[in-house]
Amino acid sequence: VVAIGVDRFGEVNETFGHGVGDRLLKAVAERIGVCIRSTDLLARLDTDTFVVLLSGFNANPRAEKLAQSLHDISFRVCYCSILDQCWVGDLWTT
Repeated sequence: VVAIGVDRFGEVNETFGHGVGDRLLKAVAERIGVCIRSTDLLARLDTDTFVVLLSGFNANPRAEKLAQSLHDISFRVCYCSILDQCWVGDLWTT
């Protein structure tokens, strides 16, 4: 299981409004979706937190690759570029 959070999401909501915040969350979810396999499960856990359940036995290398691909991501939402960072929390494998 990989936890992924969007840093400064509250600031985006306050500065640009909830509509832009919603679009940012959708963009983050789409970016994560591109980085995972169809057998993995993506869910939104909290306001600014997603979790990914990685399927299979080689989850650690895939989790590291996912973390690298989400670091320092930039999104263009409503004609403005939002540079945000995603943090990737602890990884649990069984």
